Amino acid sequence: MQTTLWSKCIQIEKFGEPNEVSILCTIPIDPKKWNENAALIRWIASPINLLDLNIIKGKYKKQTQI
Repeated sequence: MQTTLWSKCIQIEKFGEPNEVSILCTIPIDPKKWNENAALIRWIASPINLLDLNIIKGKYKKQTQI
């Protein structure tokens, strides 16, 4: 029996203040795409880097596409 696993992520679709443009999403993880060396790790929390916050705000010196 194949089980679909789910993961939470933060998605950004435009530049702006992180608390205004960040969307918490739940996305499926397809185990069929794993190879025999894959490992599943459960994260409890993960920080957001200050550099990432500057990119989200559009204040990083090299503008990236979102």
